[in-house]
Amino acid sequence: MCVDNQLETKFTTGSLNHTLLSGVEYKQFRYDSVVYHGPAPSIDWTNPVYGVTINPPDLLTSSVKVIKQTGIYVQDQISVGNVDFLLDGRYDVAHNRYDERYSMHGSPSEHKQRDYKFTWRTGAIYNFANGIAPYISYSTSFQPEIGVDSQNNALKPTTAKQYEIGLKYQPNEHILFTTALYRILQHNLVTTDPNTREKAQTGETRTNGVEVALSADLTENISVIGSYAYTKRKVTQDKDPSNVGKKPWGVPHHQGSLWAKYAWHNGVLDGLDIGAGVRYMGTTQDRTNTIRVPHYTLYDISVGYDLAKLSSSLKGATVQVNLNNLTDKKYVASCASGDTCFYGTERTVVATFNYQW
Repeated sequence: MCVDNQLETKFTTGSLNHTLLSGVEYKQFRYDSVVYHGPAPSIDWTNPVYGVTINPPDLLTSSVKVIKQTGIYVQDQISVGNVDFLLDGRYDVAHNRYDERYSMHGSPSEHKQRDYKFTWRTGAIYNFANGIAPYISYSTSFQPEIGVDSQNNALKPTTAKQYEIGLKYQPNEHILFTTALYRILQHNLVTTDPNTREKAQTGETRTNGVEVALSADLTENISVIGSYAYTKRKVTQDKDPSNVGKKPWGVPHHQGSLWAKYAWHNGVLDGLDIGAGVRYMGTTQDRTNTIRVPHYTLYDISVGYDLAKLSSSLKGATVQVNLNNLTDKKYVASCASGDTCFYGTERTVVATFNYQW
């Protein structure tokens, strides 16, 4: 459950134009889990054999996690001439409860904790008349964690800070180009052993990255969206020195996507649009950095229709069908360890109906 109430106020102080946003957010989550673990026969994932005998697995853990978090925030967006400034502050209080009903590693237990943190962010962007807009920003974050580590100590909140500089270029309403260079430092990031389900927290993880994106209307009918991201992530501090320098599992250096859409605006097919896209995910490694998961490429298509073209009474209603992983490619998306890998999502069809008023 999540409730977020906001109040927006606009006013001026001298030559400064303010847009003040204040609010209160309340979140409550309950997670009830029962985990079994046991050996299974070897399997050739390229030619699986079904119907083999598998012994019933052992109960590993049974637990209930509850988190109640309240956040109060104030944000002021200040405009003066061609410059926009942003200043934001937030204070969070979280009450967590972790009831471990069963664990094969110990007796039942209950843990309660209260975490609180003030976080903030700031940034500035300069809007040139030719559509170029360089910006810079800094932000901090706070994420409460529920549960205990292998030493039965309550998990500390995950905190982070991000530095970012970037450039936006919009020469007209049909083209938008963005690029960003960033660094993220995360402390106490939670990792889970896939075999024992025990949790541990990494001292510090550093992520450096570059993101580039382009959206453009090439013609009245054709539009394209493309993006590329380079991510370099590694552990920089940890209680276990052997983990320093390793890459977290499942994080590729390279990933990108390209999507094109053709829309009809007149004639018999007025209101119809079709799209096609490609997604690329680079190679990744497991948490020990000894297993290499190959890169993969997926293809998607979509068909949409504006129902208002059938009747004016349907204005605001649209339907769309998305077909993801068109070729039904079988691939491994990631591996946490040598015996814990995850298949990628097979071909899926999703139909949606939207209505706006």
